[in-house]
Amino acid sequence: MLDLLSGDIIWRIFRYLDVGSRARLAAVNTTFYRLFNKWEDLLHCSVRLDGITLAGENFIIEVDQPHHSKKILAVHDERVLWKVDREVLRSLVNINELHISSNFFAEGSSDATIAALFSFPRLQVLHIQQRYSEEKCQLNIVRPHHVLQIASASLSDLKLQGVVVTAQALELICSKYRNTLESLCLLGGLVSTSDLHRCFQAISKCSESTY
Repeated sequence: MLDLLSGDIIWRIFRYLDVGSRARLAAVNTTFYRLFNKWEDLLHCSVRLDGITLAGENFIIEVDQPHHSKKILAVHDERVLWKVDREVLRSLVNINELHISSNFFAEGSSDATIAALFSFPRLQVLHIQQRYSEEKCQLNIVRPHHVLQIASASLSDLKLQGVVVTAQALELICSKYRNTLESLCLLGGLVSTSDLHRCFQAISKCSESTY
């Protein structure tokens, strides 16, 4: 119900609460969380794996994080990784959610970078996404060898947007993750009309998927 109120009204209520109460509400309510930058009496914030410390002139409090910890890596511009050591990427072994731009699969792009990103052994969510400012490109192609580079054995959520998906690549995906894949999103993806029959057959073999 609080989400129905305007930000100004909520802030007037919010400012009368002590910092500890504000922190607890912000942890469970998105509207309160968005007001975090208006905490005029909050001078210091320290974020750690096991919680958050908030401090001002006359107080210091510890706030436990009630949510489960997701390890998410999102790279929406492939150029930021051009000079990054790929061994640094391979060291991120705890990543379980990866969001990358469809331009990673453009003709002439680095397969070694894709291989490093796909090397995360605990990956469960993989979203290949088209940037809002770009048109679909038939040169962004997900090929079979890309699928083979995915190290995770338990991928459950896959989005293929802004890329051409070859029939063989989709067959490999559906075979490799037929028992774990719960969500397969091809909205915004491209498939050759000559491959449609093979693609539908491959998808039908996934026992857990919703499309």
